[in-house]
Amino acid sequence: MPQQGPYGVIDLVVPAAQNWVNSGLYVYPGDEVRITASGEWRVKNVPLHGPNSHSDKSHRDCAFGTLAARIGLYYNEALFCIGETGQFTADREGIVYLGGVAGSDLGETYESRKHAQGALQVRIESEGATVPTVLADEVPFYPFEAVDSGWVEILGTHTILTLPTLTVIEDRATLSDAIARFDALYTTHRSLRGKAPYHGQPVRWFPDTEDAPGWMLAGNPVRMDPALVEGGDGTRISRAAESGNNNWGIAHELGHNFNFAGGHWAYTNAVGLEAWPNIFSLHALETLGLPPRELDCESRYAEYQSSGDYENTLKKDPWLGICFLMAFQQRWGWDFYRRFYQALDAQPGSGNRYMYERFSEAAGEDVRAIFDAWAIPIE
Repeated sequence: MPQQGPYGVIDLVVPAAQNWVNSGLYVYPGDEVRITASGEWRVKNVPLHGPNSHSDKSHRDCAFGTLAARIGLYYNEALFCIGETGQFTADREGIVYLGGVAGSDLGETYESRKHAQGALQVRIESEGATVPTVLADEVPFYPFEAVDSGWVEILGTHTILTLPTLTVIEDRATLSDAIARFDALYTTHRSLRGKAPYHGQPVRWFPDTEDAPGWMLAGNPVRMDPALVEGGDGTRISRAAESGNNNWGIAHELGHNFNFAGGHWAYTNAVGLEAWPNIFSLHALETLGLPPRELDCESRYAEYQSSGDYENTLKKDPWLGICFLMAFQQRWGWDFYRRFYQALDAQPGSGNRYMYERFSEAAGEDVRAIFDAWAIPIE
């Protein structure tokens, strides 16, 4: 897209599997947007169909499989149901994204598009502004000052950062290295998991509002507190590769995404959903030579032994949970988890018995003694 509008008429492809496609259009309140679409796709495990859904299930007033538009990727905000043809008047400013309705924003985190196939050919017409997508290696010399909308998306190999141009201009010297760090974290996670989430599409990092559900929320996009884009401290994502930043939060949210790869995630409940991503974080820090995270597992385990309360302590304390999970890595190395994930993909499941059996397969021997030491019931 050019730095300046008007947007005009643009034809683009919207794959069913894509977690929202950036149209390159930036709208302000009152801007008119007209959209037409053709082709066949599906977002659920149903027969292929056109832009109008044939489902009787819906989310945010749009039936599953319907082509929809949204202004921004803010958590669970309103959708504009489009289908084969539709138009809307913008009620707020932001980037217009297009996609098939697959469920809630949280549901998309858990791979609700895993059966998606096909794509639509979409024409979008508007006199609004434009949002260029800039390759990471173009950042040092791209004329960000000329972008009228004040927003761009920076594209790496596995990463998209949605950023205001003011942030990009201020952090131009560090941004390319930051993208490289995001991509490196993604690559190390994929090497451990053995597969990529969300059909392998790049993961977008999008600044939500101050009412965002947490500091960061995993998925595609990863939704972030706006301070991660607008703030000035070491957590700012456009400075992710600066010395001393171990990128724990970034690696953790990406770890969630890789935990959910292929839609198999219920296995995480046995130790706790927030403990499992930290395997990926610790592996990435070690692989990339970043500052380590001290867990003090010896003290945590000693305190836990005094209670032995698996249900109310181990399952609810992610730091205690990662200490349990790391006990296997310390004995059998990182390949233990590579083998575990291979077994998971071949035979998905959940529960303590399932985890014990798959862990024993990955170790090549019975691991009951470790489960017993941590008071984790198997039967």
